[in-house]
Amino acid sequence: MTTRTEEVRLVAHGPSGPSRPLSAAAVGGLDADAAAALIAPGRGRASGQRERFVLLGVTVDEVPTDPILVRARRDGVWSPWFELPFVADEAPDGGTAGAPGVHSQPVWVGPSDTYEVDAPIGVPRPRVHLVQEEDAATELRAVSASTAAAATPSIQPRSAWGARPPTSTPTIAPGLKLAIVHHSVGGNTYSAAEVPSVLRAIQAYHQDVQGWSDFAYNFAVDRFGRTWEGRAGGIKQVVVGGHSSGFNTGSVGVVVLGDFTSASAPSSATEAVANLISWKFALHHVYPASTVAFTTVTGSAKYPPGTTVTLPRVIGHRDVQSTSCPGNGLYGRLGWIRSRVEQLWPGHRANTLGRDTVGVWQGNTVTRTNSPSGAGASLQEEFGSPGDEIIVGDWNGDGWDTLGARRGTQFVVTDRLDGAGPYRSASYGLVTDKAVVGDWDGNGTDTVGVRRGTVYHLRNSITSGPAEVTFSYGRASDVPVFGDWDGNVTETPGIRRGNAYYLRNSNTSGSANLTFAYGKATDVPVTGDWDGDGIDTPGVRRGTSFLLRNANSTGTADIAFSYGSTAARPLAGDWDDQ
Repeated sequence: MTTRTEEVRLVAHGPSGPSRPLSAAAVGGLDADAAAALIAPGRGRASGQRERFVLLGVTVDEVPTDPILVRARRDGVWSPWFELPFVADEAPDGGTAGAPGVHSQPVWVGPSDTYEVDAPIGVPRPRVHLVQEEDAATELRAVSASTAAAATPSIQPRSAWGARPPTSTPTIAPGLKLAIVHHSVGGNTYSAAEVPSVLRAIQAYHQDVQGWSDFAYNFAVDRFGRTWEGRAGGIKQVVVGGHSSGFNTGSVGVVVLGDFTSASAPSSATEAVANLISWKFALHHVYPASTVAFTTVTGSAKYPPGTTVTLPRVIGHRDVQSTSCPGNGLYGRLGWIRSRVEQLWPGHRANTLGRDTVGVWQGNTVTRTNSPSGAGASLQEEFGSPGDEIIVGDWNGDGWDTLGARRGTQFVVTDRLDGAGPYRSASYGLVTDKAVVGDWDGNGTDTVGVRRGTVYHLRNSITSGPAEVTFSYGRASDVPVFGDWDGNVTETPGIRRGNAYYLRNSNTSGSANLTFAYGKATDVPVTGDWDGDGIDTPGVRRGTSFLLRNANSTGTADIAFSYGSTAARPLAGDWDDQ
């Protein structure tokens, strides 16, 4: 792809001008405001005839107050008029603009030889950018989109559309908070074979005109329901995109190829968008039915720096920027997309989660098994000192549970399965407190807390400092347990009183949401996700026998086996991410 830029001169509409004002009937592809602007006085046209180009955009010195419209002629037939979206300062977080001025979004028009621009006469220095396809014969290596419910999306890699390499190393965010849906504005009649050309042309505009390091969006979805890898850096990582300034870090940008200003988004595309977002949310521990308080550090065209906005997990570009994107025809489908994401999410979560198995510790030796039934070879390592209290958690969010120890007020954790360093440590709580472990904020990473009497003091990082969550629950004589009882990725408290469990679904004071009896009062409780469905359920250890149940209800054990010696204390964790 190569990009050609030329400054154009607008000539006022009129009987002797190069083009006459159009009737409203001739601009039916635009919304009412843009159609009215096209035939209003005070506007002008510019045209150009060049070697074949496939995409065009416009740069001006400042954001226009009235619409700028473009169209192109392909094989002797004019395309509809497209209104160009302009968003001031829209750039990757911390990035810099390319060519001076304010750039429109690009419009893919397919192989064309002539363009026209319709704009207010007073618009300062309009420059037209034409992206030309040099190698239109790039082989298409896409596969058909999957239609199975909650199936892992079939994502076409960058090699399938001939992506250029990025000009800088991709940045990875620490976690995912949002999905932002866009449309690309270009035509809706592209063929399946033309999609790689569409993507290459958009990337060329982003890099050559806007000066960005790569394709702006993390993923693209075409009208046939196929999903494409956009920005480089890893499909399964939270790559910082360049699709919504101030909201790029911690979001995934999904662009649907086409113009949905007034046209309806095809169901094949909206289903693919929902499946992709649901899968990403499951992979990165985002509960889709929740909201998020998002603080924009750098600000956007809609919100100044430092603003905190509470948003649903799936939003449109217009929710955080001064733009009409993703068009009324797609924005109106976001409610359905959100519902579909929530519907598909449990299946994706079950596919991305491992399941917990058990272990035991005695002295300074930990013995664990990767078998749900305790069969097969055991893994053994030495960790800590005989007087330590061994704890288990996923301290770095990689899906594997590893070891930690509490020694007095000091917590020490390691991300190594064999218990070897490096170690992280923090002093927290009092010697007389009871240690607890869990993912209190649903970000996929376990941290520590303590229970002091009936009061829980929870911290969201393995660092010293004051409690970030404090509440009272149960009695001081109760045995505390923590787990994700409702599958919303946040771990919350439970207590065991005798053989009765009282489980609560929020880290606040209040009454139990679930109450049931299981096991005997003399059993030692152990909690885990034994079947990998994303919901933690009870287990007990009686002598050397583990009795594990797959539901938070009264009943018999679903899994029973003997493991370890009577004197050893029970552990539970996902030791192999399987």
